[in-house]
Amino acid sequence: MYYPEDTSDKSLKKLIRDNVCAICGRQLYAYLDKDKKVYLGCSNQTHEGIAREYIPSQIEENSYKGGIRRMEQVRQEHGPDKTRALAKYQAVTSLTQKDAMEIMETIWPDAPSADKKAAALLCAGYNLNPLMNHVFLIKFNKKKDGRIIGADWARVLGIKAKRLISSRQGAIQYLDMSPRIMTDEEQIKAWGKVDNANVCFITHLRDAKSGAEAYGFGKWPLNSEPYGTDKGNTKENMAGIRSESQGLDRLRPGEMPTGITIADEQYVDTDYKIEVSEEAEPVIELATKEMLNDLYRVAQDKGWEINAVTAIIINDYGKATSKELTIPEASDLLAKLEGGPPPVAEQPPSEIEQEPLF
Repeated sequence: MYYPEDTSDKSLKKLIRDNVCAICGRQLYAYLDKDKKVYLGCSNQTHEGIAREYIPSQIEENSYKGGIRRMEQVRQEHGPDKTRALAKYQAVTSLTQKDAMEIMETIWPDAPSADKKAAALLCAGYNLNPLMNHVFLIKFNKKKDGRIIGADWARVLGIKAKRLISSRQGAIQYLDMSPRIMTDEEQIKAWGKVDNANVCFITHLRDAKSGAEAYGFGKWPLNSEPYGTDKGNTKENMAGIRSESQGLDRLRPGEMPTGITIADEQYVDTDYKIEVSEEAEPVIELATKEMLNDLYRVAQDKGWEINAVTAIIINDYGKATSKELTIPEASDLLAKLEGGPPPVAEQPPSEIEQEPLF
């Protein structure tokens, strides 16, 4: 891969340090071709491409550091007592639904109960922690024709949390210096034309073990400034996150939560704003396997008959099986199951029992 003549030695050294050969994983070296142009390659100069691997342990460490800022925010908003109560959950990577719900109630007390419960299920199902900047609840304005038509709440997933979920199935390689701005040729290949109204990014990913590859594309309007520009956020950063998010979804389609807004967690705070158009097509997010397992476990523990649970799924939610339940529906059903089955009505005495005893 060639680089501009004005690329500094410091930049080249960082590329060599952070990347490896995309084919064999060997260390990279800087070479000069016959025209004195700089390019990177491994010792086997017949191999092309470079890759950067994402390591889960690095993600966990970064998430923990971000959580310190989150705890300070909790202290400022809710006082030292609630902060001390939540301190036991700091850096915990496996929360129960009850644990996650306590965090949600403390940090976002004004959010609707259903949204807090759905976010708690998300944390429990994917081993995420709001105090580590994995999951947020954000109030946003819904707009139509440029006018605010209402407000709602949304679950927002930090991009590092999404990398964390993806990496649990094995190392992921970022190829071709991505995420990066798309070339005109790549835009034409992907969409049939060049988009001059947006910043367009591409992310090229590969599963280090299986070799499976996936591409993600992301855009951000040139005429719209993203939230957090005063703190260093940019249109390019947002387009890059969107492309990476789509790439991770395509590379790990069975492991990733769907229908959730993605954000750069370092810019999310109490004033964070997102806007959703009324015309936007809603994405149905089905309950995860872990959530369905919780339903089955609670039903067994509380003594529910299978037919009774099936009847609730059909009558209350209009679904044929539990696999068709959405996350909010699964959350609601779990609450019903935890209350135990209704008492069995006493049967009327038989004719023999109704005969006088004397």
